Amino acid sequence: MFAIDFWVRFLIAKFLIQLPVHRVLIMLAMEGLEISPGTIAGGFRFLAPLLEPVYNGIVAHSHQARLRKMDETRWFVFILKEGKEGYLWWMWIDVTEETVVYILDPSRSAEVVRKHLGPWDGFLLVDCYSAYKAHQVRAARLGIKILIAFCWAHRRRDFVEISDGHPRLRAWAEGWVARINAAFHINGQRVEAPAHSPAFEAHDQNLRQAMADMADIRDRELADAQLHPIQKQVLECLSRHWEGLTLFVEHPEIPMDNNESERLQRILAVGRKNYYGSGSLWSGHFSAHAFTIIQTLRQNGVDPQQWFSAYFKACAENGGRVPQSIEPWLPWNLSQEQKTNWLLPCRPP
Repeated sequence: MFAIDFWVRFLIAKFLIQLPVHRVLIMLAMEGLEISPGTIAGGFRFLAPLLEPVYNGIVAHSHQARLRKMDETRWFVFILKEGKEGYLWWMWIDVTEETVVYILDPSRSAEVVRKHLGPWDGFLLVDCYSAYKAHQVRAARLGIKILIAFCWAHRRRDFVEISDGHPRLRAWAEGWVARINAAFHINGQRVEAPAHSPAFEAHDQNLRQAMADMADIRDRELADAQLHPIQKQVLECLSRHWEGLTLFVEHPEIPMDNNESERLQRILAVGRKNYYGSGSLWSGHFSAHAFTIIQTLRQNGVDPQQWFSAYFKACAENGGRVPQSIEPWLPWNLSQEQKTNWLLPCRPP
């Protein structure tokens, strides 16, 4: 009923720009084309099997990475599921250098992490949510070594909130924010310097000293019997997670923060405001698959609009089915000509 470019535009409008379908339909109606929402839903449902193998290929590739960044956020699926109250589900995210994977699940438990990561081992950059720690413990029992790096942006946020909410503690909190800012600055200088160069070694020593000083100040303050309860709480959190918070010192390839995955989760936050979530289970998984493919393409500098147009054309030429092999369509396997022709106009922020 409609051309390939029509469906590509709808995918981009909803899953990249986060426009609700009904708004796009209103814009089309103003231009003289009236389409029912059911027609679009039916079209998306037809496209769903074409996206699933690409999604699976991206997930498989993500397991090859040594560093992964994970996070989770709310996503609503408006169905009644046995054993679950309400419509609150979770959209997890797993970011590597070449992949961005979204995983829809009704649970926020460590079981989701276990199912997704499987026997993978490596570095996992996260916030301090207990599900990741629980998976690390369980994996260790199976001989799987996962080293968890904790996000300094979250710890810095603790002190910023104290500064904003407790005027009497503002100077103390701002002192900690300044120390954390200094660590970010020194580490930034370190990672920009050539590995093992004199500049790298100098910044490395400065960083190690800054972290040691921070630990000394933390321990001295914790020994103060007059410490305010909220000061004690955040400093004890620092102490409990210190090993993971300082993992980046020995491994410069690990960022100090998990801001990349949080930025990629904002896309979903906009979607929640604009169209609330998903109205069915198939559309929830379709959303996860579309988000994954679009953001993975952008992660690799590929324009998703041009990729989808070429991919759906290949599916059409194959009788409306997935091409015989999905491997040539994964962004890291594209030919140089394809990468040049489908170059993303601007890199994602």
